[in-house]
Amino acid sequence: MGSPRWLERYREGRREQVWPELRQCGQRVHEPDLAAEDQTVRDEMARRARHNLDVVVARLTAQGWPVGALTPWVTDVSWFLSAVAPPGQKGSPP
Repeated sequence: MGSPRWLERYREGRREQVWPELRQCGQRVHEPDLAAEDQTVRDEMARRARHNLDVVVARLTAQGWPVGALTPWVTDVSWFLSAVAPPGQKGSPP
């Protein structure tokens, strides 16, 4: 199977095409020929989400909002990883 170029397409802004393709693969995304590329898309999504959170916190702070209470939530995402990772996968609860 050729590379679906998910990461390249995701970065080009075609996220609305990439995510349905990943979902359609179902459990096959864990197979060696797809797993690495699937993970790179998920890593990019997490990087973008983190960047967006950093931007929001910086803008709120610059406007004088008391966002200090958000800091533990923004920096500690283990609760989120535990909620979304399949059992036995990295980030999942024991």
